[in-house]
Amino acid sequence: MTIAKVYGLKENPFEPTGAAVGKYPFVPPANFPILEQKIEEAGMEKKLYALLVNSPHGAGKSTTMGYIKRKAINGGYLSYRAPVILTRLSSLSINDFVEDILEEARKYGRVKPLGRPKYGHTPSMLRKVLVSTLAPIAAKSKLMLWIVDEFDILADQPKKEQQMFLQFLRGVIDDFASRDMPIIFIMSHTKYSSREFERHLSQQHEPFRSRLVASLPLAYSFDEVKKIVAQRLKIASLSSRQEGDLSPFSEESLKSLYELILSVRGTDSLDNFRVFERVCHFALIEGAKRGLKEIDTELIQELFKQYGLREVTVRESRRLSI
Repeated sequence: MTIAKVYGLKENPFEPTGAAVGKYPFVPPANFPILEQKIEEAGMEKKLYALLVNSPHGAGKSTTMGYIKRKAINGGYLSYRAPVILTRLSSLSINDFVEDILEEARKYGRVKPLGRPKYGHTPSMLRKVLVSTLAPIAAKSKLMLWIVDEFDILADQPKKEQQMFLQFLRGVIDDFASRDMPIIFIMSHTKYSSREFERHLSQQHEPFRSRLVASLPLAYSFDEVKKIVAQRLKIASLSSRQEGDLSPFSEESLKSLYELILSVRGTDSLDNFRVFERVCHFALIEGAKRGLKEIDTELIQELFKQYGLREVTVRESRRLSI
């Protein structure tokens, strides 16, 4: 008998690396309604709204952005099937950044290939190409979403590359902001890179920072965490379960884990679900080995010491160059 089946589960619904996230239903984190409100406001106001969003580790950034994309293209905002341009920042190459956007934009009409001019593309040329590609899509839409995921890699790049990329992006945002177009531009970060990015903008790119409509942290309350745990256990269960059934965990043990992570992180809501998931994973294994009918607070506290957080609240080594 496998470890999972001891508790009537066909599999362990938690992964130590956070890899289980995409397998289970999305549970919106705190502040998510505010994010959705801003998305709809951009359409109603017919203005560019630039948002900085930081999501919990492992619950997570890409899952949240993917959920927004699916909802938008299925008519979930303003009762309109909105076009969505979703790319991930893999480097600070402006050429690659524009190429990725053009590839996404081909779903919504004919897009001219970027081509390879003899002396290469200048940032000014690339800006014109990007704007001239997205503007027609936005102009004929009630709402267009432009999302850049994994924006946090910016924090690890050399100073010169940061400056060039941000200067380019500022020019693009300024160009769109001067037009009456319903665009919501979302930059998805981790909490750390978001904080440093805002600090960098306030010191070096105030005109860009002034374009930000909101900076939203998307962390989880305890009630939301309980929903995630209950959903995963229900899907993995070999038999039917009632809604909200947390067994073999007790609510007290989950609350204990939640508060342990918050105490180390210095936050008032959970912004690192990956650690929570990792401890739950090993709690099912250890609980089964020990023959525990219920995973209690004592076991959770023991496992947190072994598998919990080893990071400090602020990672001094990861800074935006200024």
